[in-house]
Amino acid sequence: MSKLNISLILAIVVLLAIVVSGAEIRIEVGDNEANESVRAEIREAVSSYYYGFSNFSPAQIAGELYGAPLSRVALDGTTTVWNTEEEVTDMVRGFISNLKAEQWHHSNMPTYEICVLGPNTAFVSGTFIRYRSDGSEISQTGLTYLYQNKSEGWRVTSMIYKDSDVEVQCRPT
Repeated sequence: MSKLNISLILAIVVLLAIVVSGAEIRIEVGDNEANESVRAEIREAVSSYYYGFSNFSPAQIAGELYGAPLSRVALDGTTTVWNTEEEVTDMVRGFISNLKAEQWHHSNMPTYEICVLGPNTAFVSGTFIRYRSDGSEISQTGLTYLYQNKSEGWRVTSMIYKDSDVEVQCRPT
């Protein structure tokens, strides 16, 4: 495992420990025009993510919405890493298949907090909702995404599940 993967996993585990402890996470960052520009880009990336996740093929999702390596930290602290786009595609294919078995039609995160960590990195945190085609809810799940601006654009590179009542907030310095 590369040093980058180990560092990423350690950062995610520390964040998960804070989330599981029930603490409110506040990250203080500068609030300037550059951050506003990044926030606008992230809002567009989140919109594209939820549209794409509900409409694209697994290969398109893996290639256009996620970045490899991609990691997921479950509420119990279990971390899974998919190192290649092919591994991400296989994961998405299985995941979509399981969702469709529940009569899933689409997902959305109606409200979320964007925390710009730097010009190429941001957290997006909120609660996403899964829906059936008749508009009824299947489930709500708390999640924090780590977005990174790769050569292909903004991509989700980590998904950190959280209790729905835990808020991750950014406060300008």
